[in-house]
Amino acid sequence: MALKIDVSKAFDTLNWSFLIKVLKGFGFSGIFCRWIESILSSTMVSISINGSQQGYFTCKRGVRQGDHLSPLLFCLAEEALSRGISKLVEDGEVDLISSSRGTQVPSHCFYADDLMVFCKGKVSNLEALKSLFTRYANCSGQIINASKSFFYACGINQARLAHITNVLGFNVGNLPFTYLGAPIFKGKPKAIHFQPIVDKVKNKLATWKASLLSIAGRVQMIKSVIQSMLLHTMTLYSWLVSLLKDLEKCIRNFIWRGNSSKRKMVSIAWKKLCSDYDEGGLGLKSLIWLNEATNLKGFWDLFNSSE
Repeated sequence: MALKIDVSKAFDTLNWSFLIKVLKGFGFSGIFCRWIESILSSTMVSISINGSQQGYFTCKRGVRQGDHLSPLLFCLAEEALSRGISKLVEDGEVDLISSSRGTQVPSHCFYADDLMVFCKGKVSNLEALKSLFTRYANCSGQIINASKSFFYACGINQARLAHITNVLGFNVGNLPFTYLGAPIFKGKPKAIHFQPIVDKVKNKLATWKASLLSIAGRVQMIKSVIQSMLLHTMTLYSWLVSLLKDLEKCIRNFIWRGNSSKRKMVSIAWKKLCSDYDEGGLGLKSLIWLNEATNLKGFWDLFNSSE
């Protein structure tokens, strides 16, 4: 099973004393820790009432959102929870999911306050994790929001699912779901898994005021926004060619006509546009070629991985 955990007001509830203890545990000098304490304690908050700022209040916990240092401090503090889960696995209190020969399923995956934990659906595993979450919350102030947390399981009957819900207090999730902008599903990729991303790209093209942009501006928008939106999932999955062709048709219409749903007759082939500037193209990337390249890179990285 997989646990998708939501931390309530993650950045705003971080305990300062816990953070300083973690920094000292990592070997940061006392001078650096005092600098961090000064930065945290100097925070002032005001309230906007009818558009005007009223009053200033000091803070007792949390890190400033928008500060470049805050994500680093938050991740260092969260490392305590990460190592706690690893310790449970080492001590045999949490069993990992069985995998094929030569591979190992990770115990958890953290990205800032987006937490995923993977383990077998034994009650003893879940009770050990719940105890760890409780101890971590008491020390760090990072309280798990059970109403927004989910667990995903397969091969478990309804009675056992109800028992797990009572143990964890989490909601029962259904596949597919989205984690870090990528769809998570079981089996081979299907069109239904990527359709939300396709619809998001089409909506983005439809809302842009292409009439105010030159063709060069439209091309730049495609390269900087649309291809970046797709590249993340392309590095993970092999997209269906039919979906990529549909997206390329919308992109062509947007570039030449300014409307992704209306076609315009052109005399330059799409393959020519997807070549480099010195070859007479516009520097665009064919989505089909881009997906093939990312798949080959993923295979190469996996083939040459030592783990």
